[in-house]
Amino acid sequence: MSGIEEQVLHGLFFNPDFTKHVLPFLKEEYFTETSKKTVFKAVDEFVSKYNVLPSKDEIIVSLRTNNKLSEDSVTQAECVLAEVASSRIKEPSQAWLVEHAEAWIKERSVYNSVLKCIEIINDEEQSRDQLPDILKDALSVSFNKSVGQSLTDIEERFEKLHAESVRIPFDIDMLNTITGGGLPKKTLTLLIAGCVHPDTKVKIRTRQKSTQQWHELNSTVGRIQPLMNNSDVEIDSPDGWVPIAEYVDKGIWDEYILQIDGHSIRCNENHLFETVSGWFSAKELLDLDANCIPHLNILTKSGYRTEYVIQKTGNRIPIVDVVIDHPNHRYWTENVSSHNTNAGKSMVKCSLASSYIKSGKNVLYITLEMAEERILERIDANLLQTNLGELEKWSKEKYVQRMSEVLPTITGKMVVKEYPTAGANVAHFRALLNDLQLKQEFVPDIIMVDYVNIMSSVRYKAGNNVNSYSMVKSIAEELRGLAIEFNVPIISSTQFSRSGNNNSDSEITEISDSFGTAMIADAIFAIIRTEALDEQNMIMFKQLKNRFSDPVLNKRFVVGVDRARMLLYNVDQPANGRILEKGSPDEKEERGGPSGFGTLKKKKDFSSIEV
Repeated sequence: MSGIEEQVLHGLFFNPDFTKHVLPFLKEEYFTETSKKTVFKAVDEFVSKYNVLPSKDEIIVSLRTNNKLSEDSVTQAECVLAEVASSRIKEPSQAWLVEHAEAWIKERSVYNSVLKCIEIINDEEQSRDQLPDILKDALSVSFNKSVGQSLTDIEERFEKLHAESVRIPFDIDMLNTITGGGLPKKTLTLLIAGCVHPDTKVKIRTRQKSTQQWHELNSTVGRIQPLMNNSDVEIDSPDGWVPIAEYVDKGIWDEYILQIDGHSIRCNENHLFETVSGWFSAKELLDLDANCIPHLNILTKSGYRTEYVIQKTGNRIPIVDVVIDHPNHRYWTENVSSHNTNAGKSMVKCSLASSYIKSGKNVLYITLEMAEERILERIDANLLQTNLGELEKWSKEKYVQRMSEVLPTITGKMVVKEYPTAGANVAHFRALLNDLQLKQEFVPDIIMVDYVNIMSSVRYKAGNNVNSYSMVKSIAEELRGLAIEFNVPIISSTQFSRSGNNNSDSEITEISDSFGTAMIADAIFAIIRTEALDEQNMIMFKQLKNRFSDPVLNKRFVVGVDRARMLLYNVDQPANGRILEKGSPDEKEERGGPSGFGTLKKKKDFSSIEV
């Protein structure tokens, strides 16, 4: 009897170095016979308790005093002990024993994992999303000789600290400044950001907090706020009745009107409408109309419609919004599917992605919100340095010619993969990464995910009454784990909730769904957009969390933005002043009086913006 199982058990009795090296990786389930499992369990418990190798007699006493073992089990275990302790087993070399023990543990781990996967497949109650992780964990079993890095490993630590590959640099100077030269690998960075006339018609239902009876009524958005003081309020949406978390007053804005399917929606330029090609703002729809681009299919309660009129009236109107407690963040306004304000998270990611591939980096862009084609259109507009509206009017010949001229100058690669909203988790992303490496030899340097709140979790199955805090925190943990596993930085985004949607100086506590997300992320940067900034063609970044450097330094800074070309660019930072909000006392004074809402003066410098 000299198989590997017997050799392993023999080593546990007579080879201290082998035991210290291998015992942490051994499991009772790896042994094929019950008697061997019994012996191993007794040895493992003895070493854990006394921190020394056992003798044969000590294990026999342990077995005979174990009330959970039958007499037959003890007798069979003693037979194994006699054979293992016999001098007839030749003592192998340390290297041989460790090498073959590792191979045996890997084999048994895979075998047991396959059996477990078959059990899960045959059980309809269990989620099959965990299958890839089970097999991957089994295949990754290894006697890793590394036990961490010591403080005294001076030269090795210096080389790692200054290695160029450790960080992925931005093409925006201030982003490099606040991250110490770019995003480190194995990290998760989140971008976070935050609207209709009060008379806009919606359908809601209310329930007094002391009762269970719902009452449906036709209402306006402006009437929702007082109802929320004493009642739960839900609003009709493409996803059914969804809770309203907060009512938000957005202030005074220029008026846009969309007329469609017999309804008129009065809104501001940022208000988003759902189309078959993703979410489009009122301003984007108007720009497409002005460039004679065919109408998009906009989602209404009667289905998708292309017959609509969009116009900017020249009037200024009050704008309000509601924060929807649902991952899709949409609701019916005048029977048209609408979304929260777009502050530019996707635009920022598209600009960064374009800059990365220009600098020779490989980018994987995963989208659960916008269609693959819409993401690639934005990348094209950036690479070709042309307006998105103009790009859609190009002929095939012109597009092919221009792309043929640009692509040879781009040394990086990019893959965009679309998944259904809430229809993918890190297990899907892991399988995608493995497929890309195997089939296309594509290994990303950075991954972008749009976005955390509309992913699903590997650990929590949808519909299992899991609260949003646990769900989103779990997703963030899994996403950061993926970054560590594949040694890449991941950039994703999340939503502001409640006051964050209406705040030009947002805080980390205003993250939607889960403050746990903020605990997991390595860095969180708020993207702030106001009318004053829009007039300067800028957005503001605010550091909410930063493990890469001191977040107090350069806490706020501005970046130039060319939305038509999906492009961020460097600008000089203002030395003093502050943002002038539309309708603020200072802004009114600049126009010469407190009355009215005229056009804010164009500024030739940055003296009105505070960083």
